[in-house]
Amino acid sequence: MTFLSPLETKPAAARPLLREYAAWRFGQRLLTVTRAIFASWGWPVRRASVALENALMHTLVDDAVADPARLWPRVDGEACQVGFACIGREDDARAEALARALSQSLSEDSIGLPPGPPQVTDDAFSIGAFQLERNRWVERAWRHVADRDGPEAATEAVLRCALRYAALFAETRHIGPPQRVYDDFYAWGVRNEGFAQPFNARLLGKPGARFFSACADVDLPFGSAGNFFTEAKPDGTGAWCLDPPFLPDTIRKVEERIAAWRALPDGPAVLFIIPWSHELSVKPDESVRLMSGKHVYEGLEGTQKPLPVDVAIHRFGELDGFDAGAILAGYTAQDA
Repeated sequence: MTFLSPLETKPAAARPLLREYAAWRFGQRLLTVTRAIFASWGWPVRRASVALENALMHTLVDDAVADPARLWPRVDGEACQVGFACIGREDDARAEALARALSQSLSEDSIGLPPGPPQVTDDAFSIGAFQLERNRWVERAWRHVADRDGPEAATEAVLRCALRYAALFAETRHIGPPQRVYDDFYAWGVRNEGFAQPFNARLLGKPGARFFSACADVDLPFGSAGNFFTEAKPDGTGAWCLDPPFLPDTIRKVEERIAAWRALPDGPAVLFIIPWSHELSVKPDESVRLMSGKHVYEGLEGTQKPLPVDVAIHRFGELDGFDAGAILAGYTAQDA
């Protein structure tokens, strides 16, 4: 078995799949460290990955691509505080302690790479210790690449993408509205998803549509148009749906973009999906309230789950055919 540190990007450049695998293994080691620390504090171990995900996302300032090799060294006490807040904890001293433990782990021995090539079965794609179930969302993304570039390229593409998001603990980044909701959005003129990735891009494969994502380097084979925040001005390709991570700083940053677009004479219509509790600084034309426990979202595993908080869909600008009732019905659980 060979070894490669996920933070040593240069030697891995010629082996992109192995680099993503090493970064995932590295992240799993840091998760183990964090879980042990949480257990020593009497905190819920199962929430460790949520804290790490949001600590990492806090460090994603102006980067066009979310790359663990660049983000991990930035995880300091402030980032850990943000991660703690997302699991309902506040403890500055412990945030600093976790940041020190993570920093120390950055200099430890390198990570083992998989002993063999990717494996494909009817049920899963896998490489080494990593396995990706071939559910309908994964299969759709795989087929999108396979029809153009062939099955081997598609397998490598889905594994690179899945490993990257797993290395960022981005489980909540895989969720999205039920597909039937986005089918309505598309019928009303939405052609741009501002925050998506290949496994939850509900517009993937629809004519004239595109999605923007945090990991455009690994998402490129699936058609990612890059990071939303690099899109300074809309180009007239239709309306937008912006469903950012539910982090206050990110939401405010999107609000600023919406306000700038509203000031344009030909600014696009926007659907903005955020927690209902967030107080907008820009007045929407209409708001639809989705209720926690009553309305649902869909995760990567393909099941419908109740929304954990009340969610707002704010409409800015005119969308021909927009129907609040259809949105509420679309977010209501239905038989598979």
